[in-house]
Amino acid sequence: MEQWNHIVTAAMMGSEKHPFNAAILPEALMPAATAIQQNANLSREEQFLQLAALTMNYRQCGVRPVEAASVTLPVAAEETLPYCSTLAMRVLKDIIAEDMEPLLQIWLEQCTKHQQLIHPAHIPAMLELAAFKKKWQPMVTACCGKRGEWLAKFNPAWKFTANQTEEDAWQTGSPEQRKQVLKDQRAADPAKAIKMLQAVWASEDANTKQAFLSLLDEGISEADLPFLQSQLTEKSKKVKSETIRLMLLIPSSPLVKKNEELLRQLVHLQKEKTLLGMSSKLKIKFEPAINLSKEELTELGIDVTNIQPGETKEEHIYNHLIRAVPVEFWETHLGLPGEKIIELLQSDEFGSRLMLALSGAVGKYKNRRWAEMLWQVTEKVYPDTLSLLPADKWEEVLVKNFDKSSDSFTRLAMDGEHIWSTRLCKLILGEAARNPYNFQRNVFLKCIRIMPDEIVHLLDEQKPAEDYKATFWKNTSDYIRQLIQIRRDLIKAFNA
Repeated sequence: MEQWNHIVTAAMMGSEKHPFNAAILPEALMPAATAIQQNANLSREEQFLQLAALTMNYRQCGVRPVEAASVTLPVAAEETLPYCSTLAMRVLKDIIAEDMEPLLQIWLEQCTKHQQLIHPAHIPAMLELAAFKKKWQPMVTACCGKRGEWLAKFNPAWKFTANQTEEDAWQTGSPEQRKQVLKDQRAADPAKAIKMLQAVWASEDANTKQAFLSLLDEGISEADLPFLQSQLTEKSKKVKSETIRLMLLIPSSPLVKKNEELLRQLVHLQKEKTLLGMSSKLKIKFEPAINLSKEELTELGIDVTNIQPGETKEEHIYNHLIRAVPVEFWETHLGLPGEKIIELLQSDEFGSRLMLALSGAVGKYKNRRWAEMLWQVTEKVYPDTLSLLPADKWEEVLVKNFDKSSDSFTRLAMDGEHIWSTRLCKLILGEAARNPYNFQRNVFLKCIRIMPDEIVHLLDEQKPAEDYKATFWKNTSDYIRQLIQIRRDLIKAFNA
């Protein structure tokens, strides 16, 4: 109602400076407005207040919608897929009511996998959730079916359900939609994803370029090198930095080869005589790298401005070089098996400080053989390589080292992808019971995929030593039971 905006403006600026013109009021109010204005006993301010009161009461009476006989509302198309079961919908309502996002992710995955639909009454709530959770949009779109597409026409925030082609989404979609298209295409056809980028690259800003480049890790290969090398002339530092990071993931890239060549010059084997001079032993010799010029460092992708506390410039350069090259390089260059190379590094004062960089290269290039070697030779835990170990070795590492730092290893287990065994469950629950404030409900919610059903039978075995922690731990235990029960019902609902 435009008249009300004029009243507000007059109230803010003063009726003398910005007098209210009663002539703009609706015709139905004119007799009353005229009577107020012709009342000589009222001051200008009193007249204004009475006109404002009159208008406010008129507004509160409501308005009739515009009648337009020509407006027609299309009917939603018939669904071709079945609706999910009543049990599935009950579970969905419980999950939403308790704000259990990881379980909602599982619910949507199951609903999509079994090609079923959400009941119509709950579609608006799911569309509203997906409007703020971009990662759910493809699954919510599938689970809402034709009715979801129909409803999306009445709310711009639900536009993601529109029947867009991939090309339309890539050319005119939101930033999140475009990133999703590129991500999907990268997984399906990496080469086509690069062609898509090349077609629009010149028109994108630096932030968008960086965001797109960050999605190319999956399927990264030698075929991507021509495109990546062309980005080294970009003016944006962030684009260059992301390009260098990607090139260092490709073993055959010129950047990795430069790092390898420098290591060949800097690192070699040396024989040293023992104390009595009766025999000799092998040693890895590290030549000084600190004298590299700024230009040489830049060519290698080494940034000496972010040296870590306690790290010398020499260590920083070597750490970069070692992380940059595939670990198989060392076996070829030094002509020794991996186990021996690890032993020599450990026994050297300088080399031992480079072990974390070596483990970083193992994790970066996902070398499972070297991951197992690191554990067998050193019996130390390197978080970068832990996920590469097979389930039995992974658990062996955690269990064997658990008492050294129970908090750290509990968190490593929670960050893993392997389902916990009964033995590991007992250790984790024991640590959580001793420190219930450090391992609250949301921590276990994030672990719902890797917690076994059997965990509910172990909860009562764990009790805090201090009475003041007992209530908090009981609440957490009850929540874990609830999580497991909801997950059971969810799986049952879609597999009945």
